[in-house]
Amino acid sequence: MIEAARKYHDLFYLTSGCIMNKSIPNSSLYCSVLVNNTTCNLWHMKLSHPSNKILQILASQNSSITSSVVNACDACAFTKQKCLPYITSITKSTHFFELIHVHIWGLLLVISLDGFKYFLTIVDDFSHFTWILFLKNKTDVRTSLQHFILFIENKFHAS
Repeated sequence: MIEAARKYHDLFYLTSGCIMNKSIPNSSLYCSVLVNNTTCNLWHMKLSHPSNKILQILASQNSSITSSVVNACDACAFTKQKCLPYITSITKSTHFFELIHVHIWGLLLVISLDGFKYFLTIVDDFSHFTWILFLKNKTDVRTSLQHFILFIENKFHAS
């Protein structure tokens, strides 16, 4: 056991102090992080990583939040990284459905109530209108695309 908690009004609260387990590697390191972590750092993580300025405003309005400076955490550093810009495409569509972009996503970690595990995104290059088709299996892509193309041909008289 690394830490103990008690239940109060259907929520679990960590008890003060940390119990180290010799069979769990780095449990003493984990315990020191739990015990030495400041209230401000915990609020920083609970509130989806706001800036120090926002935390200071919250601390002035709530006495349970300390107003110490939060050191940059890994999550903040990763979200502030910039990716390289995409190369501008040479192809330009002049009318609807001249060019479509298709991408399949999945396998989803949480399966929908109807059993969908994948989804297919279709974007029209001219209008940027997007369709999302839900799929139960990857093998459904072919039939879904065929139905989509028939829909476009019949509804919009395009090929």
